[in-house]
This record gives sequence, structure tokens and C-alpha cells, in this order.
Amino acid sequence: MHSEITVYEPRQRSRAGMFAVLRVMAADVVRCRELIWQLFKRDFLMQYKKSFLGLGWIVLAPLLGFASWVFMNAAGVLNPGTMDFPYPAFVLISTTLWGFFANCVTAASRTLKAGQGFIDQVQYPHHTLLVKELAQAYANFLISFVFVALLLICFRVDLQVLFWAAPLLVLPMLAAAAAIGLTASIITVVAMDIEKALGYLLSFMMFLTPVVYTAEDRTGIVKAILALNPMTYLHGCARDLIVFGSAAGADMFLGLTLAAFLLLLLSMKWFYVAEEKVIEKMI
Repeated sequence: MHSEITVYEPRQRSRAGMFAVLRVMAADVVRCRELIWQLFKRDFLMQYKKSFLGLGWIVLAPLLGFASWVFMNAAGVLNPGTMDFPYPAFVLISTTLWGFFANCVTAASRTLKAGQGFIDQVQYPHHTLLVKELAQAYANFLISFVFVALLLICFRVDLQVLFWAAPLLVLPMLAAAAAIGLTASIITVVAMDIEKALGYLLSFMMFLTPVVYTAEDRTGIVKAILALNPMTYLHGCARDLIVFGSAAGADMFLGLTLAAFLLLLLSMKWFYVAEEKVIEKMI
């Protein structure tokens, strides 16, 4: 029998090119697919174990947020702008998309923390946990999306054809969230404040992004901030395509989609290079 021999060289990871790193990481994901699946099933079911509502929390959380925004709109506190679409349906779809982005950032930031319990006991490619974390966030989104679709159909809301393309239109947001979260997972090991700051930043970013209002008819500094905010296009254009069937700034959406996936590749390369040194500080 021939045993596999692994050769380690100084600065081996830092000298590897981008395509070499991606090839290694992809091979690791395929090789560890059973581990990813088992961890996915364990964590997905565990989050609702011993819970009275169970999977109902996936749809209850966005509904509570949805109710607060609808109330503020009815009270005149919020000015969502003019739209040819029922505002309750608009805010339900929009907050569901934003919740998916925020959950992906949080999930990706747990890439190392999720396996900290057995990181010094089992030898495995730690970047495979990113796939598991994102798969869990994506599965939760799909369940929420099906619920939202059924709810809108029951209330006879006219849905555009592109509404059913939502699982694909959110992929650029997933890529951007994964890049942000993966970078945060590395920094958090040496700076614990990053984890708390990330939560506050996501909450603040929601108000700087046209989530519960439209970007049209905005003036002054608000218009300038929205124009400079990448999530105005990654989230706003995806939302408008789903809700209205068309979106202004589609060229920016395509450009930022490419940038998001490129940023993800760069963050994966950085994670691969820094992984060993970071894990030393965790043990």
C-alpha cells in the first residue's frame, strides 16, 4: 500500500497563487462534504431543539420587525416614498432580504468560532466551516422566502416573474457578506471587540440602506450617502427586481456583483494564509 506523503515548506501558503488556493479549498470542501453535511444537520436542528415554535422562529422574527415598520408608516413616523406596490408586502420582502445579508455576515464571522470546540482535537480544513455556516443561513432564508411567498399569494399580491428568482438574486449579497464575515472571523481572534462592533454596524447600515424605504425622491446628504453605499445596489436593486420587476442602477448592481465575488476570493486567500497563525492563538 502507498501512503500519502504531505510535504510542508516555509511560507508555503503565502507563496501559493490565487488559483492554487482556490483549487485546494475547493478540493477540501469536496473531500469533507460528509463532515459539512453532518455539522449542518446538527447545528440546523439544534437551533430549534427544545423550542416550542421550532422552525416557526425563522418566520416569526421577520414578522415582528415587519409589524414595527408597518406601524411606524401608519403613524406617519416613516416616509417610505411613493410606490405602486402594497407597503406591507414591500417591507416584508425587503426586511427578509436584509435579514439574510445580516445573517450571512454573522454566520461567516463564526467560521473559526463554530469549530473552536474541536479545533485542537481533529485535523480538518477549517475553511470548510464557512460552507456549513453559509449553507445554514441560506437554508433559513429559503424557508422564510417560501413563507413570504405563500403569505403574499394568500393576500393576492401581484408577484413579478423575477420574484421567483430571489434565491439567485441574493447570491451577490451572500458573497459580500461572506467576505466581510470571513475577514471579521480572523480579526475577532485577536480583537474581540470586532464581533460586537459588527452587530452594531449591521444595525446602523440598515438605516443607511433603502430597506424600509425607496431611494427615489431622496435629496441632500441622504441622497449622497445612498449613492455611495454599495448595499443600496446589492440589496436595493435585488429587492426592486423582485418586487417591481425592474430596477434603476442595474449596471451598478452587475459591477458590484463582480466586485463582491472578487472580494470573497481575496478574503478566502487571506483566510487560507492567516489560518495557521490565527489558530495558534485560539489553542
